Amino acid sequence: MSIDLERRVRRGVLHTFALCCALLSASGWAAGPKIVIDPGHGGEQQGAMSSLGVFEKEIALAVSKKVKQQLEAQLGATVALTRASDRLVHLSDRVSWANSRKPDAFLSI
Repeated sequence: MSIDLERRVRRGVLHTFALCCALLSASGWAAGPKIVIDPGHGGEQQGAMSSLGVFEKEIALAVSKKVKQQLEAQLGATVALTRASDRLVHLSDRVSWANSRKPDAFLSI
């Protein structure tokens, strides 16, 4: 990953993590919330391309994985990703899968 791209991913992780913390706190959740994170796109659905030539699907997955780590480590959350690799998961399958886990929060990146 280029230095500029890594900086953008890091900034996205920090902003997303801070937003999650604020929303969970405002909603009154105590320790250990269950969260599903949906990294958008995947597989042949690449999304937009950045000025650095990186597809949205790559950035979404990188940010999602790092936010998952932060939420688990710092909030004691149980976090599941709708996809953990570069593969296509259709929207209806993501929704069904996420709903079956009965999360306290669903985060789409």
